[in-house]
Amino acid sequence: MTEDVSYRDCGSCSAPDAAVKCTCQLTHYCDIECQRKDMNSHRKSCTYLLNKDISTLCRELQELKVQHNCSAHDVSTTEDELAGLHSVVGRLHVNSLLASNYPFVENHHKQALKIYRRLAARDSTEASHIVNSVIALMDLGFLYSAWQRECRALEAYENALGSLRDVMSAHGSTLLRQETLAELLANQGEVYKQQYEDQGSGPDKSKCHAAQALGEEALAIHRTLNALADELALDNTAEPQQTLKQDHRQERTASVLLLVARTYENLDIFDEARSAVREALELRSLCHGNENVKVADCYGEMGTICSLQGVLVANLMLLTLHC
Repeated sequence: MTEDVSYRDCGSCSAPDAAVKCTCQLTHYCDIECQRKDMNSHRKSCTYLLNKDISTLCRELQELKVQHNCSAHDVSTTEDELAGLHSVVGRLHVNSLLASNYPFVENHHKQALKIYRRLAARDSTEASHIVNSVIALMDLGFLYSAWQRECRALEAYENALGSLRDVMSAHGSTLLRQETLAELLANQGEVYKQQYEDQGSGPDKSKCHAAQALGEEALAIHRTLNALADELALDNTAEPQQTLKQDHRQERTASVLLLVARTYENLDIFDEARSAVREALELRSLCHGNENVKVADCYGEMGTICSLQGVLVANLMLLTLHC
């Protein structure tokens, strides 16, 4: 299950120049002994072994379906496990995307989506299957964005958004669902912003306005969740909540603030853009300290705003002189 291919840190002991590569092509080891020691941990993320598990589950599912005494519960449980494996393998490959991997990853996420939708149709009272299908659609949207298939990405995000809003309406708006909604809105807004910028930032601002509206809605949700999480943190009697840690919450909020700031830049609303970047900078400084690439990104964005505003003012002065 190994090849002597390239050199990276060992996945077991972290020693440099590990020469043995796992068949999954994602992890390296010093030798077979290091690989054996790490097997129990690595198995959860080894795409080679996970693909073998998918094949095994597919065979088990076929055998279950031909058994006269098998229960619908057993079939659904196996299908749910199979869909989960497809999602995991797709996400693992997204982390090292090459052009040749896009169709492979797409197939895994589509298989997961197909199974989750079948499970949701079989039991409409179980919200988890619909939520899982929403996450599968979000995975597809992220893939299509990386693949530069913006129209497909928007279609996936639109379908996910409609399904998630239906779930929240029928089954309640949990904290986790609100976090998912905010992430989905921000991802969709990023695609619209990218489409606008790819077209050369022309006079048609409709995509930019769409990105602005989605970003502002996502930001409002993040601010509400942050305030709620802060209240719970002060309440010693509160039950543990399924929320992100503070630094993760602040980083997500900062990312949405930068999205909103860039849409303001594209719309020449520079004061609001500066205010959004300033808030993002404060959050990232709290999370990461001042010596951090993400903090530097905020300073770079502030410089871009000042530069763009300077160009706009100069152009207006030239127009005034010519008049």
